Amino acid sequence: MLRWVAMFYRPAAGSWRTAAQSAHRSPVLYALGEMTRAVRAPGDEVTVALWGPKDGAWHR
Repeated sequence: MLRWVAMFYRPAAGSWRTAAQSAHRSPVLYALGEMTRAVRAPGDEVTVALWGPKDGAWHR
């Protein structure tokens, strides 16, 4: 089963991490918004990528 996955890149750590994943897009989008606010609150920078299914394959 393909899933929706939110990935975060934090320059300070120098790596990508999975932030949320689900078979449905809306819970991942909600988590993405909440986690972005939490990371940015202390002034940290973050890059976000949302991956999901399209035509039976992954796309960003």
